[in-house]
Amino acid sequence: MWDIVFEPKDFVVINKPCGVSVHSELEGDVCLTASLAQQLGVERVWLVHRLDKATSGLLLFALNRDSAAALSAQFAEKTMRKIYLALGTHKPAKKQGWVKGGMARSRRGTWKLTRDEDNFAVTRFSSQNLKPGLRLFVLQPFTGKTHQLRVAMKSIGSPILGDTLIFNMLNKKEITAKDFQTDAGRIKFSNDAVQKIELKMIARLGETVSLGGRNLTWRQVIRREANQIKKCICEDAPYDGFRWG
Repeated sequence: MWDIVFEPKDFVVINKPCGVSVHSELEGDVCLTASLAQQLGVERVWLVHRLDKATSGLLLFALNRDSAAALSAQFAEKTMRKIYLALGTHKPAKKQGWVKGGMARSRRGTWKLTRDEDNFAVTRFSSQNLKPGLRLFVLQPFTGKTHQLRVAMKSIGSPILGDTLIFNMLNKKEITAKDFQTDAGRIKFSNDAVQKIELKMIARLGETVSLGGRNLTWRQVIRREANQIKKCICEDAPYDGFRWG
């Protein structure tokens, strides 16, 4: 059963957990759209935007063709605002600001930010310290480039936690050559490696931080901030952000 957050007449919003792909990748995978339609008791639903498999958050589905067209147009025209939460381990030079620049592949195949205008990406960010070595970021992309948020975070000196977590696991030999496999000419993690990474990330989610005199896990901190954003979007409630306690 999917966690339904908001369900008016023409669309539905669910809370997609981490590790769920919006499209079936392998034979036997659960089809998100088909299972959601079955849960709602309707013939079909229309997916109008996407979240990466490793990203959790609000996912919007239309319940008819007209609303699908209208919502898709809002995303295409960039009148729909997107907000992402991410965790990093380093304090940037500025607590908030803009990341602007072209995006290009480096020699090693990863993405980097450039001073060119080709494939130009714009991201607004703000951040709040949670505890030494852990920082919460609110990211608002104004363009929709592939890996834009990862590149933006890396460019301000605070890569998204999951990215550095994997490199730390590699350095500690917790992930080795046997954890990689090839598929149609592409190199990817094996299922066992993905489980190792997920367990590491889940363990980090359970760590606590003191905020406003309360000890919260950073899973609770993220959920609390997400609820504020949800109320802002669904109920027109004011969104202040990072004012806990």
